[in-house]
Amino acid sequence: MGAAKVGKSAIIHKFLYNTFTPKYKRTVEEMHHGDFNVSGIHLILDILDTSGWYEFPAMRELYIKSGGAFILVYDVNDSNTFLEVKALRAQIHSTKGAVPIVVVGNKIDLVETEKEVSFSRIRLKLLF
Repeated sequence: MGAAKVGKSAIIHKFLYNTFTPKYKRTVEEMHHGDFNVSGIHLILDILDTSGWYEFPAMRELYIKSGGAFILVYDVNDSNTFLEVKALRAQIHSTKGAVPIVVVGNKIDLVETEKEVSFSRIRLKLLF
């Protein structure tokens, strides 16, 4: 989950299909399925790629209620997307209690200065 255009779909496609498409396409909602063998154990992973456009707060609430774990994504070049992650994290905790959450700073390859990377690290520390 995360704001629009932070790269949620790109991360999913790279992880599951080892592909990357640089052209932006707005996601409405897409379900992805992955089968993995981890140390001889067969795991099935269902990933819901959510829209970053939260016109309907009830949909966001439904995503949170139905999720077993969350990956929250922000764009390291856009501090507003980090604020969105903070709000999502708070909403998840208030709705679900203790649940696995991973926070991902994306688009690090587009950072122009080391200073921006440092600010991103500071933001992440402030989250926890």
